[in-house]
Amino acid sequence: MGSTNISRRTLMFWGNGNALRLVGVLMLLAASGSCGDDDTEGNNTNQNQNTSGICGDGVLDTGEQCDAGEFNSDGAPDGCRTDCRRAHCGDGVVDADEACDDGSGDEDDCPDTCAAPVCGDGHVWVGHEVCDDGNTFSGDGCREDCLQDELACGDGVMDPLNDEACDGASLDGQTCESLSLGTGSLACDADCTFNTNGCIPVDCGNGTTETVNGEECDGPDLNLQTCVTQGFTAGVLDCQENCLFDVSSCVSVCGNSIVEPDEECDDGAAVSVSGDGCFQCTLELGFYCLGNPSICASVCGDAIVASDEVCDDGSNIGYGSCEPDCMAQGEFCGDGTINGPEDCEDGDVGGQDCSALGNFWGDLSCAAATCTFDTIECRPNPIEFASGPETTGITLDATYVYWLTGGASGALMKMPIVGGSGVVLATGYSYNVAIAVDSIHAYWCTGENIFRVPLSGGTSETLASNNTYVWFPGSIAVDTTHVYWPTTSSSGSIMKVPLAGGETPSFMATGQGISGRIAVNSTHIYWVSYVLATGLGALRRVPLGGGAIETIASNQYYTQGIAVDATHVYWSGKNGSNAASTGIMKVPLAGGTITTLTTGQGSASRLALDATHVYWLIDQNWGYVRKVPKAGGAVITLAQAQWQPHSIAVGPANVYWTTESPGGVRKTPK
Repeated sequence: MGSTNISRRTLMFWGNGNALRLVGVLMLLAASGSCGDDDTEGNNTNQNQNTSGICGDGVLDTGEQCDAGEFNSDGAPDGCRTDCRRAHCGDGVVDADEACDDGSGDEDDCPDTCAAPVCGDGHVWVGHEVCDDGNTFSGDGCREDCLQDELACGDGVMDPLNDEACDGASLDGQTCESLSLGTGSLACDADCTFNTNGCIPVDCGNGTTETVNGEECDGPDLNLQTCVTQGFTAGVLDCQENCLFDVSSCVSVCGNSIVEPDEECDDGAAVSVSGDGCFQCTLELGFYCLGNPSICASVCGDAIVASDEVCDDGSNIGYGSCEPDCMAQGEFCGDGTINGPEDCEDGDVGGQDCSALGNFWGDLSCAAATCTFDTIECRPNPIEFASGPETTGITLDATYVYWLTGGASGALMKMPIVGGSGVVLATGYSYNVAIAVDSIHAYWCTGENIFRVPLSGGTSETLASNNTYVWFPGSIAVDTTHVYWPTTSSSGSIMKVPLAGGETPSFMATGQGISGRIAVNSTHIYWVSYVLATGLGALRRVPLGGGAIETIASNQYYTQGIAVDATHVYWSGKNGSNAASTGIMKVPLAGGTITTLTTGQGSASRLALDATHVYWLIDQNWGYVRKVPKAGGAVITLAQAQWQPHSIAVGPANVYWTTESPGGVRKTPK
């Protein structure tokens, strides 16, 4: 092979319809006996691991507590964090030795020790406790389990601190006898005072009122009392069999400014008016009344808006609810001003940016529903996984990342996915282009050859050569039986050869024009192609065993990248001659409705997939690495300012790609 190096920058004219430049390049390559693909190749002889002390390279450097490389995680319990610190209280992940961890370091709902909240420590743990009075005893305002406040009359717990004599069935051990009220049944009224109507004095019925025995009257002896002395306006007072007054025949007058026994209030109004707190001598909801005549006011904090209250939501804590005096609504998320616990308000991030939050670049935004920072567009700077000169193809398996270096004496390299030392599998090959692996071998193409080498290293084998069968392959793919590649000659062909070689390559399709990218599933090989002079192209497929060529998406322009999953084919290009810019599209495997996932992607080229997203490179001097959900949604930029990114691969946690200058392999969390 010759030593002519044709840069992929030189071949970017394909998308511009410059046929003369292509012809000139092809003539030059034919004359020199060398070739490449539409990507610049380079030379990488640096096989050393990254020893620059970067967190995430899998090497425990000075100042790092841990470094699991690919497996660093900010979400896995007990794992090594992405800042190379061990799991710890305050990282927002509940580890094995923690009862909780809200990541805030405060004491709102999780102690700053990450231990379980403790009832009886005097601090009310929000979400765990209703009250905490510093002990685990009931009857003093807070239950022993801190799950119920006892200060309210009617909760069934007698609370002396609330001046309760009793509460419901709880009589504090008292009886009619213990209160020296004779015999009978003691009860509790709704206001948590004793109801002694059921008590019968010992000497009741002898006709003589004996107040020392708890009698109010006895038969006809009313002890000189009348309805008036009992607080009523008029009427006839009588005595019950239990020697207590019977006031059923006493009469009160509503509106006389005196709160009589059967009235809750009396504001002296001749005509009762609803809304002033006392209506027909009955207390209105949301008010309390005192004195004679009754003076009424609203109760702020009872969740009832009454009188001159502007609001009352029962909590009255200010932010997010009513102010404590019920005279104004508190500030809230969405009012346009950053206040209370808010990070931001709508488009106002308070002068913060991604770098201030520990990220290196990107667009900081505000989650409108919560007024908290949205850092989905904030990204760390990419990590240099492997350094070296110009790099081209890349792929990976569960254990290793494999990549190619270009130039006149290129190499095939591998490195553990968790980081470590690079290993040379093959070297001395000119203008390496693309790579694929199975469980035994690595397969790669140069400008006019297809090779393989064992993944463990060893002797390389030539599977196909000759310009008729191998000419400018833009990509390579393998399945369980064959290696597949496209040629970019003037007609364009789709080729295959058995994994072990030994046969003349087979033509699966010819006359495909510029067909630089392919993808393979269990039944078909898929490719994108276009006519150089017009840019018009299509997405096509053919069965792996041979057969009729099917067009599954037509009217496509300047198609470049392609990838396939279990249900769809994804590609980059222009969907229609009038399409304003390059987009990422998908279509069902057998064809059908084309869905455009995004547009405005410039020179989008190589594609890769995981279970949820499509990833691609924007192939330019200051290129990008981006992704979009397969179902459609927002485009996220994972990396920017990458000098001519070449190929892309997706792992469990990271995206990997190669660059031309500076060369090497880079990665970033996906």
